[in-house]
Amino acid sequence: MTEPLYDVDGDRYLPTAHTRGPWDSGAQHGGPVAALLARAIESLPSDAPMRVARLTVELLRPVPLTPSTVSAQIERGGRRVQLVSASLAGPGGELCRATAWRIRELPEPMEKNLYHLSAEERRRVGVEQLPESLGEAIEITAQSELVLRALGEHMFNRYVEIKRQEWDDYRVQVTRWELERYLSIL
Repeated sequence: MTEPLYDVDGDRYLPTAHTRGPWDSGAQHGGPVAALLARAIESLPSDAPMRVARLTVELLRPVPLTPSTVSAQIERGGRRVQLVSASLAGPGGELCRATAWRIRELPEPMEKNLYHLSAEERRRVGVEQLPESLGEAIEITAQSELVLRALGEHMFNRYVEIKRQEWDDYRVQVTRWELERYLSIL
C-alpha cells in the first residue's frame, strides 16, 4: 500500500479510504484509529528513552470518515514510569481515547568494571556518582527542596543541623585501625 491511512492538514487528520471499516461505510475501522493514538502517545517528550508497555484504546462511538484532531498529554510523569493519554476528537466531540503506561528503557548492559572508568566515562554511560562521604550526602540533603517540603522548614533545618554535628563528631574520632597503623611510627 502506497497511500497513507491519514493525510495531515495542519493539526487535522483526514482519513483516507484505507481507514474505512467493514461494518459501516461511513465509519473508520478501529485499527487505524488506534495506530493514530499510539503514534501520538509515542511522540510525547521524555527526559529519558521510554517505551509503551501497555496501551488501552476505548472507542466511545463510531469514528466517522471526517477530519479529526488528536491531542496527547502526560497524565502522571516520572523518571521510570509514566501514565500518558491521547484523544481523538471530531466535530461532535471526543470519539475515542487511549491510555498507556510508558516505562524507561534499560540502558545497554555494562560489561566494564565501573571502578576502572574515569568520571567522564561514567558520566557518558549514565552512571551517576553517589556521595563519597556522609558529609557530602548531608550537604546534598541541605539543598533538597523535596526533603524541605517533606519535613517542613523547622524540622528540616533542625535535621540538617543535627546531621552536620554528627558528621563533625564522627570525623574527629581516631579509629583502632589508625591507632595500630600510625601510633607505632610516632
